[in-house]
Parts: sequence; structure tokens; C-alpha cells
Amino acid sequence: MKRIIFFGFLASCLFFSCTKEALVPDLEGSLTGYVYTFDEFANRLPDRSGVLVEARGLKGYVTFTDGNGRFEFKNLPTGTYQLKFRKEGFGTLIQEGIKHLGGKPTTLGLSFSPGLNSSAFFIYQIPVTEISDLKVENDTLRAEFRFFAPEPDRMNLLLYLSDKQGFTGNQARQTIFVYLRKGSGYYKGSINYSQISFGKGEKIYCRACILNRKTAVTDYGDRIVAAIDTYFDYDTYKTVYPNIGDESEEFTFVNPE
Repeated sequence: MKRIIFFGFLASCLFFSCTKEALVPDLEGSLTGYVYTFDEFANRLPDRSGVLVEARGLKGYVTFTDGNGRFEFKNLPTGTYQLKFRKEGFGTLIQEGIKHLGGKPTTLGLSFSPGLNSSAFFIYQIPVTEISDLKVENDTLRAEFRFFAPEPDRMNLLLYLSDKQGFTGNQARQTIFVYLRKGSGYYKGSINYSQISFGKGEKIYCRACILNRKTAVTDYGDRIVAAIDTYFDYDTYKTVYPNIGDESEEFTFVNPE
């Protein structure tokens, strides 16, 4: 389930801009990039094939990734494109403003020059694990889950906070991330109350969803490949996390005095 929320970092398309050279009309050339796939707990998947990549400009073009996550548009006309990455069971990633100079190859993200790091597109399976229980104890959060896959050692949650009962995530007054480590039958993490913009003693309504992500992977020897895994929706002016899970039931706690 795709969810639009109020904060997060903007995955920059500027990295992929071909910049100082002008776009030359009526020329064609190849456009190549790489996709990494992950399960719902942000574990890297060995098979990166079958991701549909769509390039939208004046016309639409479609290709698929191979087993190494490589995709290529051959004879793609000069232009500025929106790229969309889709695969069944995965969140859909969109990137805007991808510039392609026809007449010469364009490679997105990966640099094979020694000592240079890279970026690539990361997509994740939509979480199917359910949050079955949440409890706030002093400055800690305890969470229990119903798993449909082997239990991971860690979980990341996004908490939606509100002063109004019956709210939804899009109506949250504040959102915060919580990192959880596996305990005995539950997962536990710290909440920094200084991050919470509620008054002391105020009753807080809360919902949570699973949001596991990777910031980077190591590949091609010791090269660090950084993640492009979010996008900015200019219609709503919000960052989109494509792999965010369903919201939990609502629970409450009181901001300590």
C-alpha cells in the first residue's frame, strides 16, 4: 500500500541530470540504469529481474530489468523523462526530470570509475506482516507482530501521532521513526520524547506502520551504492515512501510530565 506522508528526505534526481550539455532534438541513444530489489524487511534479493521500467516523455517506452537489475532503453529519443519502476508485490517508485541526451549513451547512477560511489533505484516488497500489539512504557515502545515470513532481527516503524481520536495517517499532527530490536517475543525501541511536539501530560493517539529501508549497499567490489527509493509529489508537496505498510489500529499514551 502506497502512503503519502509529510516528511522525509527528497531523493534527488539532480544526480542523474546530464546538465551542462544541451538536449539535442531528433537524436537517439541508449539510456541504462540499475534496480536493486528487497523484501519487506529490507533484505537484498538475489534476483532483480522482471521489474517493469517505463519512461514517459512525449511518448511512452517500456523495458524490463535482467537478473542483475540492469535495464536499457535502446534508441531512446532526446528528452526529459519520468521513470516509473513497477513489479507485482512491490511498491512503485517514480523519478521525475531524468534528462537524456540523444546521440550518446546515458548511464544513470552507477559510476565505474575507480574511487567513485554510485546511486541506484531501490524497490521493496510491500509489507504483509501485521502489527498485532503496541505499548508505550515510559520512554520505550514495545511492539508485537504477526509474521508471514521468518522473523527479522530488527524492525522499523513509522509512528503517526495526533491529538484527535479516529485520525488517519494523512491527518497526523506529527510523524516519527522508531528503530526496534528483537527481544523475547516482542520488539523494543526507544522513543525520544524531546522529539514529540505535544504538551506534557497530553493524551496522544497513535498509529504505526512498517517502513523498512536501506540507505545503501556495497557492490562492485567496495563501491557504495546509495539508495534512490522515495520521490516527491509536487501536486501534494509531500514525500512518498512507496513501500510503507498498512496502518495499525489506534492506541494511546500520555506524554510524560
